[in-house]
Amino acid sequence: MCDVSSQGSVRSLNLYGAKLPENLDQMDDVDTLNLCYAGLQNLDSILQLQNLRRLFLRYNEISSFEEVEKLKNLPNLESLSLIGNEIYKHPDYREQILSILPQLQVLDGEMLMHHEEDDDDDEKSDVEEDMEGHDADGETDEQEADVSVTLRKPNIVTAMSLLIQELDHLDDIDELTTLLSMRSKKIRENEIFEV
Repeated sequence: MCDVSSQGSVRSLNLYGAKLPENLDQMDDVDTLNLCYAGLQNLDSILQLQNLRRLFLRYNEISSFEEVEKLKNLPNLESLSLIGNEIYKHPDYREQILSILPQLQVLDGEMLMHHEEDDDDDEKSDVEEDMEGHDADGETDEQEADVSVTLRKPNIVTAMSLLIQELDHLDDIDELTTLLSMRSKKIRENEIFEV
C-alpha cells in the first residue's frame, strides 16, 4: 500500500494501476475514484467513501456478485465500470448488477435509463411518428438506418464528460476545445448540403 498526502480535500482520485493508499479511509470527500488495473479482489477498502459517485474498477479481479453487493453501502454511487473483471463475463452480468444497484445511471460507460424496455418502446414510437407516418412493421432496414444516424449518442457524451473531469492542464482543455470546434464546423457544413 502507498500513502497519498494532500492538503485539503480530494474530490477525484486517479490510482490507475497503483496500489491502494493506506490513508484512503481518510479521503471521505472523494466522489470519483479510478482503480483500474489495481489488482483488486475485494472492495472492502473503499466502502467508507460515502460521497463516492463514480467508481472505475476496470481490469481488476472482481469475480463475484457478493463483492458488488458491498457497493450498496455507497449511497451516492451512480456510475460503475467493471469491464475486464471475471464477473463481467457472466451471462447475466448486466441484469445482476442493475438488480443489485438499481440507482446506477451509468454502467460500463453506457448511460442507463430506468425502465429501459418501456423507454426504448416510447422512443421508437416517437421516432416512427416523425418518419412521415410509417409504422414499425412497414419500415425497411434503410429507413431504420437513416433514423439511427440522426439520433444523438448520449453514451459517448457521458464517457467524454467523465474523461474531461480527469483533465487538470489548461493545454489539454484548449486542445479539446479546438478539436470540438473543428468537429462542430464539419457537422454544420454537412448539414448545409443535406436536403
